[in-house]
Amino acid sequence: MNGNLDIQKDSKAANYIALNSDDNGIINVNVKDGKAGAGIVKIDGDVYTKSAETYDYWEDETTSTSSTVNLALQGKDSSWNGRSLYEVTSGDDSTSYGTFNLWLADGATWTNEKNGKEVPSGFNGSHVTNFTGGSDAAHAGNIFQKDSKNLTVDNYSGNTNIFYAHTGNGEAAADYKAGDTIIKKMRQKAL
Repeated sequence: MNGNLDIQKDSKAANYIALNSDDNGIINVNVKDGKAGAGIVKIDGDVYTKSAETYDYWEDETTSTSSTVNLALQGKDSSWNGRSLYEVTSGDDSTSYGTFNLWLADGATWTNEKNGKEVPSGFNGSHVTNFTGGSDAAHAGNIFQKDSKNLTVDNYSGNTNIFYAHTGNGEAAADYKAGDTIIKKMRQKAL
């Protein structure tokens, strides 16, 4: 999908996922040929990706599956309210993320907070594989980190404002209830 999109949460659903990419699925929202589009995107709900290996005893082979979500939020009218969900493979406690690529620029907003009632077992905070912010400070996107769990980004480039609500004057760590924002690697060039 490359253009405008508005996904509103179903308030009656116990576990609402706005974008659910399973197995080898690929979801592109406002992304075409690996580049962010200019459409207005509004999403209220979580995003889910999955990666897993399964072993077939009859065929004596292992099969890998991995899903991908590419989401571009461009402009002050674009927003996403939810978390990036993944699952933990049962039995070995290994985390399987799938691939979640996020573009956030030109005043677009991501409010990282609990949106659904349930999350996959072992969920330990939102995870983004590749994050691309604005081209400079004037074109930055905005993250409002409200989830109590950490937000982890594997590869980061661009400019982004990250806001934390706090109590008191915000000088003490105890004034903040949201989890940390962890960036594992900075990239020089955008996706």
